[in-house]
Amino acid sequence: PKSSATISFLAQPTLKISNTETGIKGSWETINGATGYVITRSEYSDADKKFITTVKLGTAGATVKSFTDKTAKEGVKYKYTVTAINDYGSSVASSGKVLRRLAQPVVTIENANGAIKGKWNQVTGATNYAVYRSEFVDGAWTKWKKLGTAGATAKSFTDKTAVSGKTYRYTVRAINGSVKSTYKASNTLLYLAQPAVSFSNASNGMKVSWKAIPGATGY
Repeated sequence: PKSSATISFLAQPTLKISNTETGIKGSWETINGATGYVITRSEYSDADKKFITTVKLGTAGATVKSFTDKTAKEGVKYKYTVTAINDYGSSVASSGKVLRRLAQPVVTIENANGAIKGKWNQVTGATNYAVYRSEFVDGAWTKWKKLGTAGATAKSFTDKTAVSGKTYRYTVRAINGSVKSTYKASNTLLYLAQPAVSFSNASNGMKVSWKAIPGATGY
């Protein structure tokens, strides 16, 4: 009798994807018998209302379990698949995972009139932004606390609840529906309230006075 073709069963990979600082990251568990993995990407066309231009991003080795697509464009929605391969064939491709690329906002903060003011770069594809604050207490940073949400065109916030003499840091996440960007802490800042100055005549000139500001070491 004629022998049948040889095939090696390869399980279907399970793909997970997420936004990172440098691109969209995909990860999966290694598949027994696989000698490599083929990664594909499709780009969503807002005009056509469907995914188009499916391309092969590359082939990963047998021990590789992740990739980072640094070529993903900000604000664009992508679909990825991973297929396990060996010398005898390939697995069924993983279920396509869809994600919009949202870049990580860069946040800077400074003392302002009666508040701490922060600003960030606008992120393409973001429909709003979530603002968080952390405080330095007893030698450690507290957990991030959400201060509020800003709209798609926002690129600054003003925190009037900051207490003079305390040290803070902030971060902002870009959001589009259930999709969120990664985040990174801003510079740290010791908040110093603005002194309220009063003037009065004195026998030898003009007297300038103000109340002590918590945290200040000089004026």
